[in-house]
Amino acid sequence: MPKRRADPKVAIESCHCEHSEAISHCCTEIATHPAGARNDDGNQVIAKSSAVLAAGCRDEVSNGKAGFSLVELLITALIFTVVLFAIYLVYETNMTTATWGNKKTELQQNARVALDMMEREIRMAGYNPDPSLMGANANAIQDISLSPTTLTFITDVDGAADNKTEKVQYTYNATPQTITRSVWQWNGTGWDSLTATPEVVADGVSSLCLTYSDNTQPTNNSYRPSSINCSLIGSTMSPASVRRITIAITASGKAGRKTETFTFASDARLRNCINPPTCN
Repeated sequence: MPKRRADPKVAIESCHCEHSEAISHCCTEIATHPAGARNDDGNQVIAKSSAVLAAGCRDEVSNGKAGFSLVELLITALIFTVVLFAIYLVYETNMTTATWGNKKTELQQNARVALDMMEREIRMAGYNPDPSLMGANANAIQDISLSPTTLTFITDVDGAADNKTEKVQYTYNATPQTITRSVWQWNGTGWDSLTATPEVVADGVSSLCLTYSDNTQPTNNSYRPSSINCSLIGSTMSPASVRRITIAITASGKAGRKTETFTFASDARLRNCINPPTCN
């Protein structure tokens, strides 16, 4: 009896394809054999429903062919964690570097601003536009004794045409590590305070060292701070003899995980004290 071809309109019910490797193999077997016929492996093929065939073929392929194992998932999670950790390290390093750079710049800027202000005003020490200011009040250096951390002098701070003389005092405060500035103005009989509270011109300052010298400097007549504790050593000098002041400011502070220290120094010559009589 001749073999009967399967009606293409008739759905295929199931597919039992032993040793099949893909859906195409299973479907090929059904398509090339009539209903009820046997294939080359001796397995009977029954045609009934294409929907059932598709489901059966999917089930066969899915057995051992689809999805991930637990080991594969663990390895993927480990690789993902390592990548995230590397990204975090790069981010943290960049943030630390940026913070360190900003703090370093801030320390340097604070010290330089204070140094420039002190140098500019100290150079004008002894300038007295008010003729009523005389005697000891007219001395360029107002301190009775020289100090490495405090300096008081007269000058014209605002430079206005009011013929007013101001007295300026710079003081280093060790506990808050600041340099403060106080200003008074001569009223004809006494000094009026222009600063209700001392103005902070720099913070984060670990030391302020002032060096005093006269016209014979640098050989013998210098009154300078030691490099260790900023205590004045050298020859004794009266404030009226001072003609040059060296300012050294050391700023320090935490920058990242370490402490940064910077020292800035400048030399200020008292321009209005070329001749001793104008300064004492």
